[in-house]
Amino acid sequence: MMFLRKRAHLLEQIVYFFFLFACSSIVLVLFLRHGGVNNDKRFTFTDMVNGTAYKPFVYRTLLPSTVRIISAITPAEAQRALSFAVDRNQDLERIFENLRWKTSAAYEYAVMSLLMLMSFIAFGHYAAKLTMKVCGMEQSMFTQTLMSTAVLMGVPLFFKYNSNPYDPPQLFLFTLALYFLSGLELWPFVITFAAACINKETAILLIPIFLLTFTGRQNFSRKYVWISLLLGGYYILVKLLLAYVFRANAGGFVELHLVGNVLLLESTSMESPISIWMILLMLSLYGWNDKPQFYRTSFLFIFPPLLLLALFFGNINEWRIYYEVYPIVFGMVLHSILRMKRELALKPQE
Repeated sequence: MMFLRKRAHLLEQIVYFFFLFACSSIVLVLFLRHGGVNNDKRFTFTDMVNGTAYKPFVYRTLLPSTVRIISAITPAEAQRALSFAVDRNQDLERIFENLRWKTSAAYEYAVMSLLMLMSFIAFGHYAAKLTMKVCGMEQSMFTQTLMSTAVLMGVPLFFKYNSNPYDPPQLFLFTLALYFLSGLELWPFVITFAAACINKETAILLIPIFLLTFTGRQNFSRKYVWISLLLGGYYILVKLLLAYVFRANAGGFVELHLVGNVLLLESTSMESPISIWMILLMLSLYGWNDKPQFYRTSFLFIFPPLLLLALFFGNINEWRIYYEVYPIVFGMVLHSILRMKRELALKPQE
């Protein structure tokens, strides 16, 4: 009997990984085809890897630097062989041409694609676990498969304008950090936060969530205040180091887009997808007082700051800017749906 249970559990895990891999692969293909990673000449992928891209984009260096390190320790013969194989294969050459990829950098693009795929897989896995934990859902492989599939299939809604190399790692790392915070796992969170800081500056949004989560669910301790200050100090140190390393690059420390965003808000060109997000936002806020405290804290310290940052420093209708809040909104929408389902079940039949 024990043997049969183990085989059944193994089969469930295989099916789960198959769905996770398949969905992540679809998302990766759409990610690369929709926006590509070379749409903006200021920060093409090869320029990001070489460290010659414009500021502030070059600061988001975790994935490009990882690709550069892996390439540096890989024999040059193997890299040239891959480029030669792509040049000799018409189908692969056509794919590279459509994606505006240089065949001479085939190895770097292969490593990039693998790291992005792993990021999407890890994001789907931990976003599902986060949702199940915070919403108090049944911890079954079926539920986890359903949640990971659903959260991954929502990612293409964010594909507008560019698809930047640092987006998939940001989805994964920010979600992983939230998952560790929800379980009060201090050191795993600290390590994840350290990596997230090298990937994108929005990692700073995790610090107030950390402080409120740990001081709210455990006896208040000055230890967590000091840890928060240390996290803030580490964040500033990383930003200063990156600013120094790339000080000679073209571009500025930030880009201001306030005027363009104000003109956009005054126009009628926000497009229909905004209605989708308004519906999701209303579903997220439904039954606010009944929402888990972790969701309320995370939402308040992620979404309004992201909206403000997008207004001043980004394109307010570029949905990829809001990746950080996606796992929270996904869980809040699901929580609202589950609440409405319970309310309908308890409603007296006429």
